[in-house]
Amino acid sequence: MLQVWGCGLCTFENQLRDETCVMCNNLRPKLSEEQEKVLHKGKWKCERCTYLNPKHEKTCEVCKFKRPLTKEEEEEERRSSEEEKNQKHRCPACFQTTRQSDLRSLSCKHAFCGNCWVRQIVSSMQNHNADKIRCMQPYCSHLLLKQEATLTLTLTLTLT
Repeated sequence: MLQVWGCGLCTFENQLRDETCVMCNNLRPKLSEEQEKVLHKGKWKCERCTYLNPKHEKTCEVCKFKRPLTKEEEEEERRSSEEEKNQKHRCPACFQTTRQSDLRSLSCKHAFCGNCWVRQIVSSMQNHNADKIRCMQPYCSHLLLKQEATLTLTLTLTLT
């Protein structure tokens, strides 16, 4: 009985989704809590525009606002982030295997282990080339910004 609503004017039983009676156009009365749940089952309400979107949509169909993650999705995201962080990768400079989280990448997107970066930065500084510290990737002309060098040194030295 929660799937329909009875028109107060003509007594016709309308589908819950009908906002007006299909026979006489009388407005649907306010729905009960149970009817609201049935009507909105499988939908999520956008926090920005309040539009009811299908459950599978990750962004609002009207305003493109992102749907909040469910507890299961949050857990899955956390788990995959942990797995990715603990995945083993080989440093292209020293060829040692290290965790993904121990690699340091620059704005040029090349990543090397922290120890290799420390050696590269210290070596450049000793050769009076502190303002010309290059990415170690062959043929990459990216120069480290001072804040990249500082952050790389700080992260590596505090984690070792």
